[in-house]
Amino acid sequence: MKKIQWAWHIHHDILIEPLIEPLKNRIEYIKKNKPIEEQPLRLRLLKEVKGKLPGIRISIIEKAYTEWKKADAKWRKAYTEWEKADTEWRKADAKWRKAYTEWNKKYRLQILALHAKECPDCTWNEKKQSIF
Repeated sequence: MKKIQWAWHIHHDILIEPLIEPLKNRIEYIKKNKPIEEQPLRLRLLKEVKGKLPGIRISIIEKAYTEWKKADAKWRKAYTEWEKADTEWRKADAKWRKAYTEWNKKYRLQILALHAKECPDCTWNEKKQSIF
């Protein structure tokens, strides 16, 4: 198992945690995305743990973290696929809505007449666009 590198103050609300990417990436992120007034303190406190972490159970934490990293990689891959599918879905949905709107506009009176014939006791309100 690859040795996990730990760091202090990667996030403002967590004292110590494993690095999931190089420390330089986090530094770059802080410089680009965090409020300017927070940056000096964040950058001063952010550093790799140098000493040996206490406790015989650290290996359990590291093993669980390794499993989390694997699951996270799978999740990221699946999320990327989902984003692609979502983009395709949104394009198809936009086309469908446009086609439906055009059809509905062109044939509205005929649709309403057919509806009145087939649903005589319906509570559909044309102005509210609702059955309530």
